[in-house]
Amino acid sequence: MEPFTFFIIIVSLISSGAIGAGAMKTLKKRKRKAFYSALSQNRIRVLNQDLSIFALFWDLGVSDYALEIMAAQKILPHDLDDVPSCLVQLEYLVQNYETYGAFSQDMLEAIQEFYDLHKDVGPRRQVPALQSADRKSIKISAVAESNALVPYHDPTLNLDHDIDGRVAARSGDIPMLGFGSDGDVIDIDQVGVVNALDFLEGLFYGSFGNKLDKWFKLRQLRQLKSNLDRELVGFHQYFVNQMKCVPHFVDHIYDVSKRWKREKNRIEALRIKRPWAAKPWSRVADLLVDRSIDEANSLQHKAKMNVDTTLAKISSTAGTGNRSLAGYLVYLNHHAFFAGRSEGYGEGVRKIEAAAYHVQQEIMSLKSKGVI
Repeated sequence: MEPFTFFIIIVSLISSGAIGAGAMKTLKKRKRKAFYSALSQNRIRVLNQDLSIFALFWDLGVSDYALEIMAAQKILPHDLDDVPSCLVQLEYLVQNYETYGAFSQDMLEAIQEFYDLHKDVGPRRQVPALQSADRKSIKISAVAESNALVPYHDPTLNLDHDIDGRVAARSGDIPMLGFGSDGDVIDIDQVGVVNALDFLEGLFYGSFGNKLDKWFKLRQLRQLKSNLDRELVGFHQYFVNQMKCVPHFVDHIYDVSKRWKREKNRIEALRIKRPWAAKPWSRVADLLVDRSIDEANSLQHKAKMNVDTTLAKISSTAGTGNRSLAGYLVYLNHHAFFAGRSEGYGEGVRKIEAAAYHVQQEIMSLKSKGVI
């Protein structure tokens, strides 16, 4: 055989082998990506809860102990084909409980019983997110039934459902402070406004008298709104004074972001250690932990952005001259800013809520008379 021919044959064999290896590598990547996605996206609905393999792993605390107990319960797939059967097994297990929260709590207690170090990473309870708004609004639907203000700020979580806040974080269902967005919500700045164009229109259509009468009837509402704005401006000034006088006054607001950063670091350290390396389900463990790192990283950035955006909104709103709206934003988030940290904020809150109550009552009175 000619040397050149022999050389060509050798090159061809090497090339075909390289192409084959490349194709295999690409195929493995695709399978890994499909498996990674299936762990989160393949879901089953049971007891009004959409569940996935990753969701359960995340809710159980992202630990090698969680992997062990999931494997023992036969809900940890070894490969992509096992995912449907593991979800069916998960459905069967959850249906033996009244709620998914009860099932998860029982799993956590089982983990705690055998692995005392499961919760050594510290508390994971979620805290309320900050809320931003483009306008001041007030909820009035319940005022007719109850002669009380209806501020809506309930930062508590249903821990039976939220499992120390992890479900809330995973689903994005983080409770907000401030007035509720449901029911009959009215823009405080727009309700009852009678502007110059209204009067001009009244002259053109011969209804100037009616427009003028409405304007007089709305005088009390305008006065009450002015009183509310004055209290909001004062509350914003209180916030500014606290920012100036108390070192690191808003640092605690970033605690959620810092907590998720610590959680990400913990999971990354677990990924490097890989105590499950010798297990038959080591591949799915790697994928679940990788997915958890991505989740913790996303939550860290979202929490930080939430704080940055709200603080910037308060500052920019006040900077453009709308200090009452800036005060409204501070009021919406007063628990997060002040609770347990400032002694004098309660008086400002009471004044705002009293002023808002009078606005609510006047709005209800005008609505009953057909003025608005």
